[in-house]
Amino acid sequence: HDDSPVPLALSSAVAASASQVAAVSKAQTPSRTTIPKRDAARIGEVYEPAKRVKALPSIVERPASPKILECPICGYSIPSTWYFAHPKTEKQSILAPSNGCPPCRAQTSKKSFLRAADRSPSVTEIYRNLDFCEHK
Repeated sequence: HDDSPVPLALSSAVAASASQVAAVSKAQTPSRTTIPKRDAARIGEVYEPAKRVKALPSIVERPASPKILECPICGYSIPSTWYFAHPKTEKQSILAPSNGCPPCRAQTSKKSFLRAADRSPSVTEIYRNLDFCEHK
């Protein structure tokens, strides 16, 4: 084992290489916040899922069959007409926002998830859980 000091030029080169690798690695790693605001889920008068979620074959809009999503903590409610249709079982579930209840989140910084007020099946808008292969 050699305890001699590393030459400054070599030490600087290694540090530069490490920072370059970190910069390239960071640039190649997609950020979770890269979705443009216009494509993100919206909670206005009605709930509307993100653009890429709406594009999934398992997501269907049923304007004639709205369901009320409700917060179990504060009672906040909003209608949704978006459903997840499981490709294999064909089970239908109302789609709910993944960010939870806006008033509860604003007041407590905690997520209280919205669920169907009539207790029918609901599923949270999490892309990886909705992007189904037909073989699943």
